[in-house]
Amino acid sequence: MPSSETSSSETTASPTFIESTDGVQVAVHDFGGDGPLLILSHASGFCAHLWLPMTETLTEHFHCIG
Repeated sequence: MPSSETSSSETTASPTFIESTDGVQVAVHDFGGDGPLLILSHASGFCAHLWLPMTETLTEHFHCIG
């Protein structure tokens, strides 16, 4: 994943994929930021980039992934 110095506006279009315990590939986007890790989750049918407006503020206090 990109370093914590990556701002949400610089997040790459290519996510990192991880495999869940039941074999499903899950896309993870690193929005960067400083502070404790904050995992942002969304409903099915959406993409992690719906968090971009909020990560502009959240990354001041948290390292955000979604």
